[in-house]
Amino acid sequence: MKGGAMGDANNRIRNTKPKDSSAKLIFDDHVLCAQFLQDYVDVGILRNVEPEDIEDISERFPLSTYSPGSLL
Repeated sequence: MKGGAMGDANNRIRNTKPKDSSAKLIFDDHVLCAQFLQDYVDVGILRNVEPEDIEDISERFPLSTYSPGSLL
């Protein structure tokens, strides 16, 4: 684990319910998302990402504009 507040094992959020383990749970929470990017994504620029560096831009891409037939 990494040092500092983000790497402290006591500060980690433990998810013990398998039904709750999903990408939505991780990526909706900026702290969990930063932990995931730091620990599991092998991209140098993301190694020091902090929760405050993450911005939710989902409102820019509404799901209602997508339809499977539109890609054909």
